[in-house]
Amino acid sequence: MNLQTFIEAVPGYLWSDGNGSTSGLAMTAELFLLSLVPGMALAVLLAISQAYGPRLLAWPVRGFTWFFRSTPLYLQLMLIYYGLSQFDIVQLGWQNDRPFWLLFRDATFCATLALVLNTAAYVAELLAGMMATFPRQEWVAGEAYGMTKWQIIRRLVLPATLRRGDPGAEQ
Repeated sequence: MNLQTFIEAVPGYLWSDGNGSTSGLAMTAELFLLSLVPGMALAVLLAISQAYGPRLLAWPVRGFTWFFRSTPLYLQLMLIYYGLSQFDIVQLGWQNDRPFWLLFRDATFCATLALVLNTAAYVAELLAGMMATFPRQEWVAGEAYGMTKWQIIRRLVLPATLRRGDPGAEQ
């Protein structure tokens, strides 16, 4: 094989498999883009509820992050794609005008859901740890300005946490 043949063949391997469907690289990019924003948004909500929410809400969040961080992603993909379709509410959904079967029969949806939940668990743990190190003096300063708990979280804690969490999230 010479260089010219290689240059002509590479785009076909990267973007198409010859049958009109997307290749692995294109599918990976698509799944990344589909799961990044919802995963991060869910992670912020989980981290806030774990760090500042009531204990009744913090324990289920800890259980969620424990499960998704302690099981392999491949197992999560298999459980979502093959496991959830075993329930009657999903299987018989197409007969009763329920959209569950239409969603869970699509492999892209199941993979995106698994990646969103996995990303949310890992990033939520990272953000909750950073929220725990938020300086108490800044919290008191927010209270001195008359801010409520949720205003302090939204205006002081979240921006500081996201700025400090940027290097850790890049890994």
